[in-house]
Amino acid sequence: YDAGKYANTPIAELLPMYLNDRAEEPEIEAVSNFKAALTTRGRTHPVTRLADDRAASAKVWDSLPAITVPETLANLKPGATLILEARHTADKNRVIPLLAEQRYGRGRTLAFTTNDSWRWQMEMTSTSKAHPTFWRQLLRYVVSTTPNLTEVAAERDVYAQGDVVSLTSEIHDKKWEAIKDAVVMARVTKPSGATADVPLKLNFSEKASDYRAEFTPDETGLHELAVTAKRGNAVLGEAKSSFLISERTREFNDAAQNVELLKRIAAETGGKYFTLDKADDLLDEITTLEGKNSERVSKDLWDMPINFLLLIALASGEWFLRKRRGLA
Repeated sequence: YDAGKYANTPIAELLPMYLNDRAEEPEIEAVSNFKAALTTRGRTHPVTRLADDRAASAKVWDSLPAITVPETLANLKPGATLILEARHTADKNRVIPLLAEQRYGRGRTLAFTTNDSWRWQMEMTSTSKAHPTFWRQLLRYVVSTTPNLTEVAAERDVYAQGDVVSLTSEIHDKKWEAIKDAVVMARVTKPSGATADVPLKLNFSEKASDYRAEFTPDETGLHELAVTAKRGNAVLGEAKSSFLISERTREFNDAAQNVELLKRIAAETGGKYFTLDKADDLLDEITTLEGKNSERVSKDLWDMPINFLLLIALASGEWFLRKRRGLA
């Protein structure tokens, strides 16, 4: 990862670990002799299941030979999950991430920091199936969240009452080619049980497989969304989703700045109204503004013993440090 200079590329955003800003050539002694170890999540993770039960699977992992980790990526991103650790065989206190995952968009990404997992095959007996089983399960786990040929979703999960809801649907055939001539209809089931049909039209301005519609719900609560794509009488695909309509509170009604009200409050309370271009004057006004109950108090700092003691302490500290280092 770092050696490939991916730190400042879009690939870095996909990974569940933070990449370093620079690539350093690691020493062989620093990257060798690591053993894979299951984390708490790894003991139950589908990728790491190498036997029928957890105990047997853990024994298989313990029996695997050591591997190398060329780059130390120690920091996981928020929301990432550590599945495997790499524990140094000589230094028990040295533990670094080996396999981690995170949710990304509608799928998931994994980062595997070793480059010689082939040792789990070539340095084991011919009957060992650990290596192919691991990679088969890892690949199956990654692609298990492949998007459906027909997808539908609201632009947001939660809307306020009175908001316009935007629906988007993507339609593909079995070759993942965009379908441009589908008739797409969304059926919205309201919290009361009533339904409303909303047709979606092809969006020519962007993706050819993108169908869109807008409507304004008249009820609050959870709305179920079911879309059907047809070509003639043939059903091309179906998809489901949902969104929530919440009650609009008075706090968010007419949330724009009420200038006249602010000026009136400032005038009636002895304050002032400031615009952004006058913000630099705010500090001066605060420090010099005096109210009816204000009292100005002046103290001579020279007559305050604490200041004299602090001065003596600073001078004594400097003399002590200089004396100790042979500078006095």
